[in-house]
Amino acid sequence: MLHSNQAANGTVTIDLRQKPTTSPTSFMKKLFDCIFLFSVFLGCFLWINFVNYIYGRTVIINANFIKASIHHHSVHQHPLHHQCHGNASAEPLRHRWEKVSSRSRNYEIIRKNLPGILNSPPKPVTPLSNTHSRGCHKLEECVTAIISTHGRLDNVARQLKSIRDMGYTRLPVVIVNDHPPVSIETQHGLEFITKATSVQYIRCYGEGSGGKERLGVGRGRNIALDHVTTPYFLQLDDDFTFVESTNISLLFHLLTTTTATIVGGTVQKKPRFDGLLRYKEEGKTLFVLTGITYAANIEQSSNQWNQVDIVVNFFMGRTENIIRMGGWDNNQKHNEHEEFFIRVKAHNYGVVVCPKVKICHTRTGYVAELKQTQNLKSRDYFRRFLRSNGIIQYRQCIGSYKVAPPVCKKTIFHFSVNRASGSK
Repeated sequence: MLHSNQAANGTVTIDLRQKPTTSPTSFMKKLFDCIFLFSVFLGCFLWINFVNYIYGRTVIINANFIKASIHHHSVHQHPLHHQCHGNASAEPLRHRWEKVSSRSRNYEIIRKNLPGILNSPPKPVTPLSNTHSRGCHKLEECVTAIISTHGRLDNVARQLKSIRDMGYTRLPVVIVNDHPPVSIETQHGLEFITKATSVQYIRCYGEGSGGKERLGVGRGRNIALDHVTTPYFLQLDDDFTFVESTNISLLFHLLTTTTATIVGGTVQKKPRFDGLLRYKEEGKTLFVLTGITYAANIEQSSNQWNQVDIVVNFFMGRTENIIRMGGWDNNQKHNEHEEFFIRVKAHNYGVVVCPKVKICHTRTGYVAELKQTQNLKSRDYFRRFLRSNGIIQYRQCIGSYKVAPPVCKKTIFHFSVNRASGSK
């Protein structure tokens, strides 16, 4: 900009210096450049996640420490803080647990009414009419398998491979491992799991004992269930293996065409565990009467099934119903099975077994010392469960329907809270 000044002698001086000015155009250009770069970065990130989702792989999203505080499942359980991390592709759907009513959480109600709950016949399981059939029809889009393990990743990898080998190539699987360190022996299993498609692997552990406190099978299953986004889930122990007779499509068919909440299978070449739950006030004894069922409520067909109170830990269930009853007991680190099915019956949820659907139990990865330690812990937690429910004795029997009510024909296993009997 030119500035002219005229002196007294008539001389005109011209100032050629340019005064500094502020240009709003330059600032806006830099701002738009930053916004553009951020938009490109965000778009690429979302596109990568979308492509990986389509192909069944999960991308780590905020996976450093996923807070999954499941301790509010029931009011009698004290909080046990834990940390989770892994390739979980979605935040836990914790809002669903808010549907758990205070009555469902109050175990004292169940304890006080235990004889009436266990000795009463359940609501009959009936077929659904066509107009009320569930809308989900494709197994791999409607069911998620959940597996809770304590460091036995080689077993889990073996099971995962068997699931894919049996044709369920797109079945979603959620794996929760509550064992902090990964040993050299299980490194191969971990590599197989993390490279598999349609798999969410979550490692969780308690913050106590220097971050090495085991969460337990009950809490592990609740964390896994918290990541299920399908209407049905498939419960699996970590040492199961799929075989030719593991026809989970049949379990899915029965679950979607009847009012049952749980449809279970059996374990290949093992004694049947499914049966009825009973309580005898004299001696305060809990009975599991195996090998007997309730009378069939619908006509038996080629897809034969029977209504029972309890099945093995190989079953398919309705996600919302199990969440509504509070899931598993977080405090039961071992031997959660009977407690879980007592509450299933207390909520009047139908349970059926399909004997022709079998799975193989391939227990490996146990050294003698570790197995003995686990058995001791298992008995301690089972004794705690019995005492908390006012039960003095537990008997697993071969049941008999020759007289009414059904009775124990032959004791297979006996456990007393006052002495260490059996090997539960």
